[in-house]
Amino acid sequence: MSQSSAPPTNEEMIEEQIEKCFDLLADIIEPRIDVESDDDVYQKIDEYFGWVEQSTRDSFQDRFNTAQLYNYLRYVFLGLADEQGYRDKLQREVGGEIRNEDNVVNAYRWFKTYSTVLLDEEIEISYTFALENLNEYREDEIAHPKELPSPDQQADPVLLSSLLLIWNALEGVIRTWGRILDLDEDTYEERRRLLDDDHDFHIGFVDHVEGRVGYVTSFQEGEAGKSIRIEPQYVEYFPSEGDVVILKAEQQYNHNDEPFSSLTPVIENNNRVRKFVESSI
Repeated sequence: MSQSSAPPTNEEMIEEQIEKCFDLLADIIEPRIDVESDDDVYQKIDEYFGWVEQSTRDSFQDRFNTAQLYNYLRYVFLGLADEQGYRDKLQREVGGEIRNEDNVVNAYRWFKTYSTVLLDEEIEISYTFALENLNEYREDEIAHPKELPSPDQQADPVLLSSLLLIWNALEGVIRTWGRILDLDEDTYEERRRLLDDDHDFHIGFVDHVEGRVGYVTSFQEGEAGKSIRIEPQYVEYFPSEGDVVILKAEQQYNHNDEPFSSLTPVIENNNRVRKFVESSI
């Protein structure tokens, strides 16, 4: 009687998924990379993914490498933003210095918003919740643990499961990026113009929801601009965090003629805040 082989370990499944991602990445980068240039964006993105790969393996043995993994994931999304020309939208000036608003969840939402517009479809990448889980793990277990860490710092099963899901999510990100790069020039330019600053509408993502109030980060405003405050009377549906929406908005003022800290939606012809993919643009 033959014995069935043992199921693959978490580490083996992660290695298999990493290999799959790098095969996809090679198909995108190799035709475009300029190996003679130290400033080539495709070379940088390839390196960033390599750093994520190495820090993933390092996290197998030492959970404290999670912090480095998180940083390298930020670089991946910043690299994609740089390649597509919207990295400046993630920047704001703080104390006279330029700061990137590039926590992994936020940077992914920018990528999702951009991809939704360029591909003109709802972008549903599986397992992206693992990016948020990684941030929570880093905060709760590494940066601000409730108890002093044990000398045994090996990765726990929760972390290993998250690592596999993260690489599954990265596969979706790579495939989506590749589809954008495969657009013909006319389609690309037509879709890209929708994100210009000179429109009377805003395209953005729901940054966070607090009870009956939500806030939209607008591509047109960028992180340096004002968010848009939304309430039930302004929406066709009440969106979830991360949803990509389209709306009109304006600056309104209080009774002292001082501007509110956020923009206010404008309802014209019953056009409320709605999902971008359900708009007629």
